[in-house]
Amino acid sequence: MLNKVALTLGQVTSQKNLTIIRIAFLLAALLAALLMPELAAAGPGTGAT
Repeated sequence: MLNKVALTLGQVTSQKNLTIIRIAFLLAALLAALLMPELAAAGPGTGAT
């Protein structure tokens, strides 16, 4: 889903902005993995239900 959002944003922004968005997503993913390892390991669709 995030890839779809990044792709859509990339279509309406410049290549430079797309690179910044990709870096931001990578940093967000790293932070999420560091702060919430159990969520990162669970993956999408297997959350706390």
